[in-house]
Amino acid sequence: MITAEEREEVFIKKLTQLLNESGAELIITDDGKYYGMQTGVCRISMDSVYNYSSDKLEKDFCEFELPTYMP
Repeated sequence: MITAEEREEVFIKKLTQLLNESGAELIITDDGKYYGMQTGVCRISMDSVYNYSSDKLEKDFCEFELPTYMP
């Protein structure tokens, strides 16, 4: 049997690896609605990537919210 602590450890390790490989940051915030009406959201932000030797953009800036339901 896999304990809850072991599952958490594996999940955090895989999530950290995915974020690092993607150059991504996980931001936990709210949707900005009025006082008492906010809903929590998880936003992923990935900076642009430039190749300075050729002065070309390799990866565009990307920011999106994770869906509340992922099948």
